[in-house]
Amino acid sequence: MENYENQNRLFLLTFIKIIPFIFGIIIVGIGVFLFSLNADFLTNSNTVIGEIISYEQVLRIDRTEETQKKPKIMYQMTISYIVNNEEFTFSPSAYTKSVPAIGKKIKVYHLIEDPWDARLTSELFLFPVIFVLIGIIILCVNLILFIKRKSSSS
Repeated sequence: MENYENQNRLFLLTFIKIIPFIFGIIIVGIGVFLFSLNADFLTNSNTVIGEIISYEQVLRIDRTEETQKKPKIMYQMTISYIVNNEEFTFSPSAYTKSVPAIGKKIKVYHLIEDPWDARLTSELFLFPVIFVLIGIIILCVNLILFIKRKSSSS
């Protein structure tokens, strides 16, 4: 009976040590998946230089450490760009913390077959890079901890 309990305890401890590795691999996988989605968009898109034509002030509520609601002012841009002498406008999904400069030139990616479908560089690369970097950090930290545990136990 005691041997069975020791085996269960050993299995549980091993499983608990493996969970962070699995979590890190999943986070990296999500980043790679997002990269692949965006790579498909990039292979079917062209770039043009757009211009910020307006912005809208958006009030977002963030919770502070004290769990109080703290309003935060963000800005959503409207960008104009021209494809085949036709003007298109879009508002990126990302918000900015600073007031966008009206008239500022900005790189816009748009689908060749559907110029209405447009994105900014930050929308294409920011989230995938964040996921991959966080996943790699999780994996490296756990690898270092694993190596330290192994060296201290021998």
